[in-house]
Amino acid sequence: MKYDTHQNKILTDLQFVGYEDYLGAGLYDGFSSILVPGSGEPNFDSFEVNVFQSKKQKAEDQVAKLLDKVNENFEETKFLYFISYLLILLHWILQLLVQLTRHQEK
Repeated sequence: MKYDTHQNKILTDLQFVGYEDYLGAGLYDGFSSILVPGSGEPNFDSFEVNVFQSKKQKAEDQVAKLLDKVNENFEETKFLYFISYLLILLHWILQLLVQLTRHQEK
């Protein structure tokens, strides 16, 4: 494909515009766009929450997901600490009962 940049300007970057039929052409001293019929995504990705989110929004979403994951792990850890505490307490009670039964036998 041949594209005339008008007055032989230097082409620095090419990128398709998401979900549109345009190809953005970054020039050394400006910007130009080319219409490319059929190049846009006709169907949005249904697994994406927001297909048009910015980089900042995507980063904030990833941080929120990580914090949710940490909170879930924290809840599991609290539960495991509680169970281990109960087991230690049960162990002490059993030791005390054993000592009491030994003391009563004497």
